[in-house]
Amino acid sequence: MDTDFRDRIREIYIAYLEGHFQFLLDEVVHDEIEFSSNAPNLAFPCFAPGKGKDALLAAWKQSRVDYDFLNYEPLLVAAEGTDVVVVADMRVRAKASNREMELMVVDLLEFRDGRVTRFRQFMDAIEATQQWLGREIKFA
Repeated sequence: MDTDFRDRIREIYIAYLEGHFQFLLDEVVHDEIEFSSNAPNLAFPCFAPGKGKDALLAAWKQSRVDYDFLNYEPLLVAAEGTDVVVVADMRVRAKASNREMELMVVDLLEFRDGRVTRFRQFMDAIEATQQWLGREIKFA
């Protein structure tokens, strides 16, 4: 993977962190984008699966109602063909509780015609829930 591509991925993540949604919709996202996350609904209802730019923009806007995004930094970027894997440090503050959460996430992006057609995000859902609750979950 060349340096220009890594720089492009970093540019995308910075744009999301800074809330430049129109740039992302105009320059990065495919009209038929599909998105999903295994994030726990309790903590991240805004990360529900969806399809299309309008649904994605609504999810992004809701995420900013619920959270202050403090960091979303790609730590590792790997690509094979049109598929990209990004391991990222995501740090947010829940506005309702003022609780900060720091999570390692894995983002899978699929590109077509230079645009993201599918975005899937994976995280440790138990860890995310525990951080959101501010306590450890006990399993019997």
